[in-house]
Amino acid sequence: MLPVLEVRKVEDKDKTTEQLVNELAELRPHLAELEAADARRKRAEEALRESKLQLESRERLISRILDSIPTSLVVIDRSLRIVSVNRNFLEKTRREVQTTVGRKIEDAFPQALLDYTRLDQKVREVFSTGEPVEGGKLAYRAPSLPTRVYYYRLIPLHLFSDPGGKGVENVMLLMDDITEREQLGEEVRRTERHLASIVECANDLVVSMDAEGRILTWNKAAEGTSGFRSEEVRGQHLPELCMEEDQQEMGSWLTQLARGQFTKRSVEINLRTREGKEVPIAWAGSRMLDDERHIVGLVAVGRDLTERKQLEAQLIQSAKLTSLGVMAGGIAHEIRNPLAVSSVAAQLLLERPDDQELRKEAAERIHSGIQRASYIIENLLRFARPPEERMLPMDVSEALEETLSLLANQLRVQRIELRKDLASDLPSVVGNKSLLQQVFSNMILNACNAMPDGGSLTVTTQATKARGVEIQFADSGCGVPPEHLSKIFDPFFTTMPVGKGIGLGLSISYSILQQHGGTIDVVSQVGQGTIFTVRLPVDSG
Repeated sequence: MLPVLEVRKVEDKDKTTEQLVNELAELRPHLAELEAADARRKRAEEALRESKLQLESRERLISRILDSIPTSLVVIDRSLRIVSVNRNFLEKTRREVQTTVGRKIEDAFPQALLDYTRLDQKVREVFSTGEPVEGGKLAYRAPSLPTRVYYYRLIPLHLFSDPGGKGVENVMLLMDDITEREQLGEEVRRTERHLASIVECANDLVVSMDAEGRILTWNKAAEGTSGFRSEEVRGQHLPELCMEEDQQEMGSWLTQLARGQFTKRSVEINLRTREGKEVPIAWAGSRMLDDERHIVGLVAVGRDLTERKQLEAQLIQSAKLTSLGVMAGGIAHEIRNPLAVSSVAAQLLLERPDDQELRKEAAERIHSGIQRASYIIENLLRFARPPEERMLPMDVSEALEETLSLLANQLRVQRIELRKDLASDLPSVVGNKSLLQQVFSNMILNACNAMPDGGSLTVTTQATKARGVEIQFADSGCGVPPEHLSKIFDPFFTTMPVGKGIGLGLSISYSILQQHGGTIDVVSQVGQGTIFTVRLPVDSG
């Protein structure tokens, strides 16, 4: 069978030229249509190529935009399959997550670390409502990598619209990496638990308050000491839990603490228990400041002094008994000597009653011994309870000058140089002149005893800033050994030889000064001398 073209050529040979021209005229419209169709096809192909280039460009742009987002991102389609993930997420998972593209979300992540039911519901909610949804925490662990924790949100992608809905084509799963924050938070929580455990186990009372002084925490030691539970005192002010007479002092201390005025950083204030009893507490406090040095709270640490007070009372009682023993020994020793002399004199009188000269001498001995014993007893009574004589305004310089005048001869005999530096404008003090002169005499005589081979005694007076008068006695004598300094005001304590002193001078002086509201201090160095400083309050009237 011949091809069509060959047949046509054979047929055309038999046709006339006119017939051929007519047929060609008939074919021309069809050729034009074919050419037009071919042109349209070429334009369609060009448009398709342009559309494909635009789509690829758009996809590259979208990919760049997604990759530029610092948040890890996963795109999910309506069939809940993963369409793409961004570079941030790939880098954190070493690109091993690339194998998840095209898979459903329940197959793409380790199920042990993700609540898929909840995530599935939230994704479907976005598709149905077209609104963003806050998710929660999820953990993701790529193979051979440590677990990372994310906070995720779901954002709809509105790529087209339809008459019946929101037109959500894809959902973006935005995941903020909070691994380090979670680790830091866990570390903070661990530290807080550790500190809370320390506070709760502390033997001291630990109370934290806000900037206004309201109690926030009240540890176990505070509960045990006060009897109040933490829930009962939370929100109260600490002064409300003190004894009524101490509330103002506690409030003032906390105010100073909040202002950073640490003039009384530690204070002893009694706490009131549930039963109404008072417990002595030594409080120390500090401020809690933020990064900008603004006060955010106060912390008070209290130590229960009950046991220490009991021990101190026992020590004081023991010291009293010791002093009583020393006192009894001193009294026995000092009185025994004059009594022995009187006893011997009385025996001689009995043996030789007719000897006039002996009778006279024995009587003098007996009288002297009785006077000596009476003097010791008088001083002892004065030490125990100074006479309640009338207190009047007096001039300290005048009383001191009179005392120095009375003892000037003894100072000259012992070759002691007296140096005076007495202020002329001293304020007057309220006191008993004779008793204070006795104190001054004891100071001067002690200095004389410390300088048996001569020396110098400097007496100075001056007014103090604390509204007082200060009298200082400085000698160049032998000094007091350090081990004796704490005992020199004890009754019957003396370093003088037997018969030279009974150890009541400084004790009596100390008692007199206490009666006048004054104090006495001593500073001494062996071989260089001693300084006694007497301080008396001025007349406030």
